[in-house]
Parts: sequence; structure tokens; C-alpha cells
Amino acid sequence: MVHPPNLHGCQNAGIDRLQWNDRPHAIGAVGPTTWTVAFGIRNLTARIDRHKSMLTPAHWHAARGWYLQKIDAGEANTTSDYNAAVKRLQTAPWESWREPGARTIGLPFEDFPSPLQAGLFELTSAQLISVVVPVFNEETTIVSVLRRLASVPAVAQIIVVNDASRDQTGGCLADLNNQLHDSFWTSRLSGGLQIFTHQVNQGKGAALRTGFQHVTQAWTGVQDADSEYDPNDLMRLMAVADAQQANVIYGSRFLLSEAGASPVWHRQGNRLITKLANLSFGLSLTDVETCYKLIETERLKTIASQLRENRFGIEIELTARLAKTPDVRFAECPITYDRRTYAEGKKIGLRDGFRALWCMARYR
Repeated sequence: MVHPPNLHGCQNAGIDRLQWNDRPHAIGAVGPTTWTVAFGIRNLTARIDRHKSMLTPAHWHAARGWYLQKIDAGEANTTSDYNAAVKRLQTAPWESWREPGARTIGLPFEDFPSPLQAGLFELTSAQLISVVVPVFNEETTIVSVLRRLASVPAVAQIIVVNDASRDQTGGCLADLNNQLHDSFWTSRLSGGLQIFTHQVNQGKGAALRTGFQHVTQAWTGVQDADSEYDPNDLMRLMAVADAQQANVIYGSRFLLSEAGASPVWHRQGNRLITKLANLSFGLSLTDVETCYKLIETERLKTIASQLRENRFGIEIELTARLAKTPDVRFAECPITYDRRTYAEGKKIGLRDGFRALWCMARYR
């Protein structure tokens, strides 16, 4: 594996029908029960996984890591390298992997995931992702986050939007831009890494709108420039998209999240906003404010020009406009969340909560 050089000054460190459906599951070892909600004239189908035996984020990552070690896929540089490594899983039936894998990571035998359930599958062009990264004052994390993103097999394009940062983020990105010819970046990102800069700070929503104009891959994801989210979870979202035949997948911080992932006040505030959003848009989500949203790009492009919110209200507006598009199919799965404090740079605040409520009324 070729590592990129260190970059100067930057740490790398109304519901009409409600019914139950039993379908195969991409997360746990047992088939789930799935809510299907049809929302009248909006032609909305919200498919939200609710199986209680899904793997926690910690167990999912442990199982995935075990597989990657066994097939020597952790160092794969290209999509073809990764696909070749995944093919090695087919040399033995899945059942032969279950007992040693379950024993190693401390899971019951029956709960150990298949390779697909662990986000290990051969990638096609229809499963590649463009990731938009809005960034404001993240000099200590931006480069390491981008490296981790580039190492995710399904990520083929990264679009960074520097929203007029006032720290050394701009310098970090300038240094990075000079290194994009290195094999670490060129071998992994067939769609490239692009950096755009706002001269005036406008907010996360404005940065996302800029980034959405340049996506080229079949799917579009969003990655915050801090280290709260694990980019490897994008593989889990993609596995859910395939298994649930969904075209909008939300990664939930609160569905099977580990204790301590977020303080009580944060959970309660998010729960209130999420419940009100569900009532407003006919959904059944557990985390409407999550950063991790994987959206079929063709579907995103139908609403991108309508987006208006500049700050964190974009989370509610995006959900509202997606919910109104024909034949939308939502899914949700648990993800890792390592919350940072305001002292560490967290930016969302109380006024953004009030804005979220306003957005529900505006965009419903």
C-alpha cells in the first residue's frame, strides 16, 4: 500500500395503508420485519428496518475486519483489487466461516453475518459513490477523514467544499491538492477528488448544494469533515440499499447505538425532531438529523435545484423533498457515532433545532 506523504501543518490523525412484510435482511443473520408505509397521493413508500437482532455497529465492524484480514483485502488499492479479494470468499461456503469468525469476535454462531451482510460484495459501477464533504474550520481532521474515505472500496469520487474556513483548513486542502497525483489517491478514486471554496461562509446546506452539482457516480453520500462518523459504514448502507431495494438509506446513530454514544439531552432533542418529521412527512425514521444519507444520484438530481436551506436545516429540507418524490424507498440501519463536544468543534446549536421545526412547516 502506498501512503500519501504527510501534509505540512495538518494532523492526519396522513397514512393510507400500513402493513408488515418479511424480507431477507442485509444486516443481521435473521430475516427482519419491515414496515411498509404508503403515503396517499405523495406516492411514498418508506421501508424502515426494525429487526431487533441486527448487529450493533461494533459487532458489524469487528466481523467485517475479521473477513478483510482473512482474505487480505485491507490493502486493496483499486475496485478490481477489492473485487478479486472478495471473490476469494467464494472458495469456501459461508458456513465454514461462521464458527471461527463468531468465536473470534464473541458473537453467537447464529448471529455471525455473511460476507454480504458485513458489507463485502463485488462492486459494479451501479454501486459506486460520490461523497460530498462540507468543511468549515476542521484543520485537525480534514486530511485524515479524506484518507479514510478514499480507502472505502465503494467511494469513487470525493467532492470537498471549503465553506470559507478561518483556520488552516484551506492550507491543508491546498497542500492536499498538490499531492493528488500520488497513487494513493489516483488508484482509489476513479472519479477523482475535487476541492471547491466558498469565499464567504454560508453554511452546511450551501456547501452541499455546491457539491451536489458535481457528483458523477450512481450514488451520492455525505461525510462531515470531523471524525464523528466512520466512512466504512458507507459499505453497510450500500448493502442495505441492495437487500432492501431502497434508493434512500439513512444511517441512524440511535438505532442499536452503544451506551454513551450521545448524551441524554441530545437523544431527547433529536427524538423530538425526528418524531415531528415522521409525522410531517409520513416516515418512520429514528434519526432524521443524521449526516449519513446515501441517495441514488438520479433521484437526488430531481430535487437538487429546489434545495434552499443554507445551514443545518438542509437535513429536514432534503428529507422532505425526497419524501415527496415518486417511488422513493427509504431504509435505515445503525452506524457508528463517536460524538465530539462543543469544545472540540461541534457546531450545531439550539437555534438549528428551532430552524428544523420551521423547516418542517415550510417543506411538508
